[in-house]
Amino acid sequence: MSWNDFKDRLIEQKVELCGIYDRSGKVLASSPDFHCSPDEVATIANAFARKNQFGYEFGVVVGGKRWAVIILDMDSGLLIAKGKDTDNQHKTMVIAVCSQTVIIGENKDESVPGSDVRVAVERLQDDFKLLGY
Repeated sequence: MSWNDFKDRLIEQKVELCGIYDRSGKVLASSPDFHCSPDEVATIANAFARKNQFGYEFGVVVGGKRWAVIILDMDSGLLIAKGKDTDNQHKTMVIAVCSQTVIIGENKDESVPGSDVRVAVERLQDDFKLLGY
């Protein structure tokens, strides 16, 4: 499978905004309307590598937007956040950090529940773990 095939699987599961990156932040595949800087991805991946509870106090910035961290599970490599800015306050973002990749997914609006995004991202994370990604 190609990286775009994995991205398409997320989109088929209603994760309309998503990206798959290597741990340095290089884009491997991304939905057209999703943008995240390499520095943002690398900051998150590095924090997980150091087991740094980085997000609870100040939140995270992804796609230039602020997110409040709701769940940060360092052992499973999972971060779940809610939007803090006016244009993302009804969105949920899920980040899964794997050994070589970072998966980010979010909903466009409340019509897709955050729980659906979480399930889709975690399924892909499980697949990546089996594949060594």
